[in-house]
Formats: sequence, structure tokens, C-alpha cells
Amino acid sequence: MHFNIVIIGGGPGGYTAAFEAVKEGFSVCLIEEREAGGTCLNRGCIPTKTFVHTADLYRELADSERTAVNVSGYSFDSAKLLEKKNRIVGELREGIEKALKAQKITVIHGHASVRDAHTVLVNE
Repeated sequence: MHFNIVIIGGGPGGYTAAFEAVKEGFSVCLIEEREAGGTCLNRGCIPTKTFVHTADLYRELADSERTAVNVSGYSFDSAKLLEKKNRIVGELREGIEKALKAQKITVIHGHASVRDAHTVLVNE
């Protein structure tokens, strides 16, 4: 296959670069070893923010007496929290994948290595 631009990594930098390259009229291939969205979306920032937001909410409920709001019987459900995190991550990842497809960006899943100035190998 031949492309004007090959981008290795489907995180925020990679997919943003791919969108910009397509806007400029280039044919683009994005190579990602794991999931679209990279570490931030799938295992870093977004999951962490989901967990922190829930912890903050739980802490506010625990301190509700001081705010003149009476809350009783609240509890924490780790399985539901994981479901919420997975749903959020899945929806965001799906949005990126749909946008890549809509922009006709070829996505190849695998491990990329640069062979020379004009050749990128995927999974050898």
C-alpha cells in the first residue's frame, strides 16, 4: 500500500495529525498497536478522571451534614463504576474510530517499525 503520510500511534497527537493531513489533501495511514485514542483515553486520563469524579462525589456525600443537605444510605459500587468507566471510554473511542473512517483514513492495527525513509513495516 502507498500513502502520502504514515502516522504511528493513534493517540491524540496521532489522530489529530491524521485529520489535519487529510484536510490538506494527503492520503493517510494511521498505525496503532492497541486501541484508537491511545493511553490517555483508554488507560490514563479519562479512566482516572472518571474515578476521581466519583471519589469526589462520594466525599461530598460523606460531608453532606455540613452543607445542610441530609443524605443517608449512600454506598459505593465498584462494579458499576467500572461499567461507567468502560462505557465512557468506549463511547469516546467509538467516536474517534467513526471520525477516522469518515475521513477515509486507513487504520492498521499492529506494531509499526520504520524500515527506511519510505517504508514502514507492520508486524514485520
